[in-house]
Amino acid sequence: MAQANAVSNLIVPPEWESLAAQDMRGAVLLIGGTDSGKTSLASYLVQQWSGRLRTIALMDCDVGQGVLGLPATMTLRVFTGSTYTDYCFFVGAISPRGHMLRILVGVHTLYKKALSLGAETVIVDSTGLVDPGQGGLALKSAKIDLLMPCHVITLARGAELNPILTSWRNHPLVRITTLRASPHARMRSRAERVAWRRERWEAYFRQAVPLTFPLQSIAAINWLLPTAQRICAFVDAEGLCRGIGRITYVARGSSTITAETPLRSLEGVVAIRFGAPRLEERILGNVEPK
Repeated sequence: MAQANAVSNLIVPPEWESLAAQDMRGAVLLIGGTDSGKTSLASYLVQQWSGRLRTIALMDCDVGQGVLGLPATMTLRVFTGSTYTDYCFFVGAISPRGHMLRILVGVHTLYKKALSLGAETVIVDSTGLVDPGQGGLALKSAKIDLLMPCHVITLARGAELNPILTSWRNHPLVRITTLRASPHARMRSRAERVAWRRERWEAYFRQAVPLTFPLQSIAAINWLLPTAQRICAFVDAEGLCRGIGRITYVARGSSTITAETPLRSLEGVVAIRFGAPRLEERILGNVEPK
């Protein structure tokens, strides 16, 4: 019988409790379709393991519906005792389709950061893209190859994860535990998803101020169209995102750029990376994500 967890009010299926009792060191990769309970399971494992490990980390790879960071980003949260610190990686899109290489770069960057900070266990909450026809099998297999996790935990409603399981079931270094998708997970509508993104996006930009800087002083990556209304990220030497901006003005000849951003200076920033065209419109639900 499922029980409510006292710390977070999560409804915990019994099979989750046996996972929490295990001692897992390294990457723990969670795989499942959209709204299968991955994020709830990740939160539960963090709560259960954080008291036994000196440092534990949670990587939120959902670029469209992440709970730790902004849309179009992936977030690493590193827990040390009762405190935590967040690190952000800018993907520049709210869907993995068409941006899988960028997502894999982000997984590598954030995992490397977690290890450098002494994380003993890194729980990786992956995206809900599992359809082989849309690249789900390729993306999940590449994540396993990249991380070589100590444990892969899958949450399935039916046979949708069989292609992934068949590929890795007999690998000697990859332990796989197959669970049912949480019966308490609720499928959310497109309107709910858009509302979630919009609320987080608008809250972030409420503290934004204009920031003007010369392009000659910074690397401009993936600047396909030198126009306003592009979303950009201010990136440091580790490839991590210091802040997000909305381009509001491009000087004639593209010598300077003005962006609205909560960031107050470019200290520590080595590059500006632009997101996909019409990214903000996709975040706010004005056009369908690609």
